[in-house]
Amino acid sequence: MNKDQAAANLSFFQRELLEQRFYPYDILPDELRFGDTILSIFRVELSLWLQLGAGIGFFDKDQVERVLREKSLPRVGLGSYGSGETPKRLMTGDITEEEEADLVPVFRNHMLMTSEIMGDVQAAAFMEMLHAPDGMWARMVNSDEMWLGSFAGLCRGFAAILACLEGTIAISHAISNGVLGGSELPHASVMLDLSRILRGFQMPRLGLLLPEASRYFEFA
Repeated sequence: MNKDQAAANLSFFQRELLEQRFYPYDILPDELRFGDTILSIFRVELSLWLQLGAGIGFFDKDQVERVLREKSLPRVGLGSYGSGETPKRLMTGDITEEEEADLVPVFRNHMLMTSEIMGDVQAAAFMEMLHAPDGMWARMVNSDEMWLGSFAGLCRGFAAILACLEGTIAISHAISNGVLGGSELPHASVMLDLSRILRGFQMPRLGLLLPEASRYFEFA
């Protein structure tokens, strides 16, 4: 990918994900505001997106280094998101031009779906509430108060998150079947590894790790 396109990709990422303030608190009543869990988790995720994007050529490496320093984002390795040599290869850019051409669309699709739910205030509110103390969670799911951001509103956020999860799984299924966008995939194995790694990035923020994961079933 040429430098101009890589720079444009980073500009989009900064505008839609890095510079946004995803506080759901504007729609939550004062008594249900308890912290900034999602923002704390998302800082780690943002760093992983940037480093991996630079590794596969989606972002310019020098520009990413500058952004990481300016935003004081933590540097996190990929060791927790996959085994073998693939995570190391992707993070360091040890890939061929042909592999890069197949990996970039996978990365872009995941990034766009992430930007959609992080720009959805109801989805952001639901993600924050997934990490709320037990008493606050119980009050939220059992309340019939019609404040803005109420149970009905959070249901819409819940639905948006499920749609995003279904979309990311659909990408993996398409890769597993050897086609994505109607094209055969000669590098399906590394593409599938990338898709799994990107889904792994989002699990803490989406509350898909224990004990928060059980709240999806409670809410449903």
